[in-house]
Amino acid sequence: NRSSIRLARFNDIQMLLKHPQLKLIQPGDTRWLSYFRSVIAVIRCYEPLMITLEHIVHESDEESPSASGLLSILKDQSTTFILHSLEPILEALSILSKSIQ
Repeated sequence: NRSSIRLARFNDIQMLLKHPQLKLIQPGDTRWLSYFRSVIAVIRCYEPLMITLEHIVHESDEESPSASGLLSILKDQSTTFILHSLEPILEALSILSKSIQ
């Protein structure tokens, strides 16, 4: 399975860079906590994520265009700014959501 291989590569890159082993999380439609966790994961795994996407782009298979598009978006400074700006907002919404439940 190609996604298992890519996930293993991502984990290997995290280890090589001495990053904590974190998983990327797909946010749910209505859960603020999942959005917060997703943003945190991307911020904390940014370097290994970028390296993994570059590897996928250079493989030139059917998923390369998607990886290339995502890589382009994540390289954009405005995306980085937005991610870091969203972190405290989503954290507050996550805390509020937990307290209401």
